[in-house]
Amino acid sequence: MGKYKKMKVLYGLFIGVLFISGCSDSCSDAPDVSSFKKEVTIVRIDNTLRNVQSFDDVKTLLKTDKAFADFILPPGVPVDEMAYRLYSLGRDTVFNNLYAQIDSVFGNTDELNADLSELFARVNYHFPKWSQPQVKAFVSGFGGYDLIQTRDMTLIGLDYFLGPKPKYFDQSFPAYILKYYTKDRISFKVSMAISNQFNMVDRKDQSVLAHMLFYGKAYYFTKQMFPCAADSMICEYSPEEINMLDKDPAYVWDHFIDKKLFFNTDREAIQKYIDDRPKVFEIGENCPGRIGRWLGYKIVESYMKEHPEVTLAMLMTDEDCKKIFNESHYRPGK
Repeated sequence: MGKYKKMKVLYGLFIGVLFISGCSDSCSDAPDVSSFKKEVTIVRIDNTLRNVQSFDDVKTLLKTDKAFADFILPPGVPVDEMAYRLYSLGRDTVFNNLYAQIDSVFGNTDELNADLSELFARVNYHFPKWSQPQVKAFVSGFGGYDLIQTRDMTLIGLDYFLGPKPKYFDQSFPAYILKYYTKDRISFKVSMAISNQFNMVDRKDQSVLAHMLFYGKAYYFTKQMFPCAADSMICEYSPEEINMLDKDPAYVWDHFIDKKLFFNTDREAIQKYIDDRPKVFEIGENCPGRIGRWLGYKIVESYMKEHPEVTLAMLMTDEDCKKIFNESHYRPGK
């Protein structure tokens, strides 16, 4: 299931604005997790690298912080070579403006710290054996490290989260993806990444439905972590897109039924309905991309309403997509 992901999440298979329109009923019913809260302080490796006095200081950092080094060292690249790259990056005048932009956005991370603290507390509430990771941030120079999640570490590439129209950005990220790489969405992306640690799947099932419910469970997981968040934040759609889908969900459902998509295993179908695209023109010119993920979320949501005895932990370990699908009784417009 690793192919399902977009972010560079290296574990498992595969916020500032929480109260944006549309708080759900689950918000008032959310459990109190205050006793699970621990302080989160983001370790700013980027600031350390900018302030080192010598190449040897960078080598020492990489040798001391092995968790960080293990993930930024490309296979076969010696520590000295990577240390030189990082040392040079911190002193490259071309990046001065990038650093200035990062400072303007991330000069204060108090809200992000609080969002991550809330997230981690809720994960611990639902999964008591889970251990809170250390959170670190750095500037990769658009080296492909937007977000890395492991059991022990959350590593955020700050240069990827500068907003929808940053002056500098990774040219491989199209505008329709880049607009969701903002500071206020970092916690949601971290939640999606953490969900991979619990999201069990049947590897033999490569149907569209299996992909849909993989993401549907991840979205539902994130909704439990941020119960007051609007679905536009969970699904990375605009409020207008969510309103359109909620107003007439049957037009998406009917398309999947008519085209017999649920049990289709063609890679082309997965690319059209699950993977990132600006629009799913096969359904309509206004249908947002990744629509299969949203539909999977609606199916999972319906399944959980039908089965109040099922806990989040039970849902995440359930690999039986057909059972979840059939027992969701999700039939919009019927």
